[in-house]
Amino acid sequence: MFKLIDRILLLIALSVITYDISLAQLRNYIIDGDTLLIFTQPMRDNFDEDLNVILTKNENLFSYNYSIYSDPESIQNIWFWTFFSDAKILSHTSPEGWKFLNRGVPKRVAWGSESNSFEIKPNSLLDGFKIISSYTPTIKNYYMEGWVQFILDEEPDSVESSSFFDVAKKGTTIFPREDIIESSLHFTDTLETFRFRSCEELNWATNAKVCGELEDNLSEVKANLQAGDSRSAANALSDFIELIEQEKDESLTSEGYALLYFNAEYLRKRLAGEDH
Repeated sequence: MFKLIDRILLLIALSVITYDISLAQLRNYIIDGDTLLIFTQPMRDNFDEDLNVILTKNENLFSYNYSIYSDPESIQNIWFWTFFSDAKILSHTSPEGWKFLNRGVPKRVAWGSESNSFEIKPNSLLDGFKIISSYTPTIKNYYMEGWVQFILDEEPDSVESSSFFDVAKKGTTIFPREDIIESSLHFTDTLETFRFRSCEELNWATNAKVCGELEDNLSEVKANLQAGDSRSAANALSDFIELIEQEKDESLTSEGYALLYFNAEYLRKRLAGEDH
């Protein structure tokens, strides 16, 4: 069984592109009379996954709880997934047999399975990926990889390689934001971006009528802020939050609800402070 560090070293050495399903390719090239053995690794994305996150708040701390489900038709086990983020993480937990990593510039926040027996197999669910942060959520891409073990009868003369991020499976979820909120007006624009992407791009908000009402609420918030009326802006934001609460588990996914609700709640508290 490979330990996590062995697996990462293997990725660095053999991170390359091809369109095979399960087996590596070995090809012989003749160059100036010499035979060269060329190794090409298959793409490690032969699986379909559903990454879910439940975000809860206790006082001023946010708990991001991730789970991963692998589709029954997946060919590979899932063994590794990662984000890019400079967000401050106060604590973290991992499922049994998985290792948490947080290093690099920019930082790569990652989990990796320490052995084959703990990988996420087809038609199975694994939870227990958890981080604690004091920051509200933002939208982030994640990268996930299936496991392929390579057994070569002889050492190749050459390895065709490319970036891990070209071959890994890419998805979108929520993760703590990194930046400091500069102004309420600027953050209102950010909240509208979150609403738009949830409704139009990510399918985290599935009711077009609700999406339109949320857009109208934020337009009213922004107009009041531009007029210098923080109290009226806060009232309009309360309507936005009330609608989000009504749509929890209805037209909003867990990601859409958390992204909109907790950022709107933060903004409402900020506006309440500006009104005094």
